[in-house]
Amino acid sequence: MDEHQIFWYHSEPDPGHNGERRSSPATGYWLGVVDIDLFKLVNDRFGHQEGDRALVAAVRAIAPDGVTAALDNHGVLLARQERYAEAAESVRRALEIAPDQFRTHLNLAAALERCGQTDAAIETYQRAAPPSPNTLRTHQELVRLFVAEGRPENAAEHLAHVARLQPSDPKARFELADALARLGRASEAIAAYRETLSIKPDSAEACVNLANLLSATGRVDEAVELLRRAIAIR
Repeated sequence: MDEHQIFWYHSEPDPGHNGERRSSPATGYWLGVVDIDLFKLVNDRFGHQEGDRALVAAVRAIAPDGVTAALDNHGVLLARQERYAEAAESVRRALEIAPDQFRTHLNLAAALERCGQTDAAIETYQRAAPPSPNTLRTHQELVRLFVAEGRPENAAEHLAHVARLQPSDPKARFELADALARLGRASEAIAAYRETLSIKPDSAEACVNLANLLSATGRVDEAVELLRRAIAIR
């Protein structure tokens, strides 16, 4: 970038000078100074807001990933101060620059939820929730929100994602079975309880819940065997 003169300074706290910064080749802090030619003319002619936009555009051109990380981290810090609306705005700006950042979507959703914007939080989580192992937490958060909002069908949908992403986790299968049973989807719940027991044969709770469903659907003998099994486990 021919119009920019970039100087990098490396400094660290100097214990011998009351914590002041000094130049050092050791690991410490990096400070970048960028001189943008003719910036004052832009600022004076178009005002400080446009000048600020010009500065942001310049930084994005130099280090776009750094801008995204800075805005995202700034949002996290604001959220820790319980300034959730400001946090959401900062993280949203980060997503405008890099819309594919998975963690940034999570941060925005969390901030929106804290602002009381549950529907917007759900939409944000859903945008960040393709069915891959990296999105397990997203589906878990969606389950929690849908349960809180009284939307069991949606909760069950994402519990199914959680179960698929954790094929060897009996808890994920059990929670899915429990949700399906509450929805009256007995055959699916029975299948999920059976899967739970195939992973964890000594789950007394799964035995009891499966027995109750089987009994309700007329399979009494199998239900009795499962109850005996649960008693033996306990």
